[in-house]
Amino acid sequence: MKVKGGSVNFSHFLRRNRLHGRFIHWSEKKTGGRYGKRASAAVGNAAAPGENVGERRRTGADRRGDAAVLRGKEPPCAALRLPVRRFDRYYRQYARAYLKYCEAELLPRAAETMHTALERSAPWSCARAVLAYRVTLVRGDILSLYTEGREEHLPPRLTLRRAETWDRRTGFLLPLTAFFPPKTAVKKRLVRAARETAREQMETGTAAYYPDYGALLRRAFSSRSFYLADDGLHWFYPMYSVAPAAEGIVDFSLPYGEAGPLLPAEEEKG
Repeated sequence: MKVKGGSVNFSHFLRRNRLHGRFIHWSEKKTGGRYGKRASAAVGNAAAPGENVGERRRTGADRRGDAAVLRGKEPPCAALRLPVRRFDRYYRQYARAYLKYCEAELLPRAAETMHTALERSAPWSCARAVLAYRVTLVRGDILSLYTEGREEHLPPRLTLRRAETWDRRTGFLLPLTAFFPPKTAVKKRLVRAARETAREQMETGTAAYYPDYGALLRRAFSSRSFYLADDGLHWFYPMYSVAPAAEGIVDFSLPYGEAGPLLPAEEEKG
């Protein structure tokens, strides 16, 4: 994937850009305004599985390609325009919400840390927030991806992840239970698998968890925190919920199988 650089300010970004397959890079610059800074965003395409994400400017070809990701083919089919609009609307609203959060919450905090550093003649690193997302699986009618909002140089260190798995034909989100046989106790099964993995990691010293991680894995479980990948179904826990900050977002996986999770069918070719 070729990568190009570019940035736009917040208001222009909201008016002129969409969020298909892209990330938002947010930072401040000194302007002498209310907080002495201006929020800006750099926009780029999301990476395909295994690719690195880089900054790039939007083009007409990018926008046409974004729609093709959801449709799974080009040129666009009229029967699939409604699903594409649903998908597009969902992420545009998400982008607006995240940018409002940056302006309302992160910008004042960043200004406070800057002023404190200036008063103490202490070193200060420019704070920024990055909203990135990654497509993890495109198979048949299924599109799965996750987004991560990362706050840098702003205590406490925080990365927030959310994931969505879409039915590309209807434009609706699919629940976790859609990938297991009927009457499967999905939460019980995934929590049990997470406990077994966590115990093995603790024994081998490859990861650290809180002492009561067994109860926390059940308590902090969310049926919305999952995505699909080539190697199976992944579910994850927020930072600080089951393990120290050094572990980041804790991710578990389960391979596809007849008892679930079920591997999405490939699109029929004819």
